Amino acid sequence: MLHIRVVTTPGLTGRLLERLADLPGIRNLIVLEGAARPSGDAVFFDVDHGAANPVFRALRALSLDHDGAVDRAVRSEG
Repeated sequence: MLHIRVVTTPGLTGRLLERLADLPGIRNLIVLEGAARPSGDAVFFDVDHGAANPVFRALRALSLDHDGAVDRAVRSEG
């Protein structure tokens, strides 16, 4: 399982959440509005390894790999 952290501008957060809602393998979705400085939202979630590629494609489609911040970490199972 991968743990994903995304920092997005408030205007993109809704679009990101819509895209994530359509993808399988997403768990533990947390949205912290206004948590990023100077202006942005923090979105955290876990994704199954086998479902990660469509998630990263969705993040790139929203240009979050350039206009926001995307970080990932491998979570150990158990």
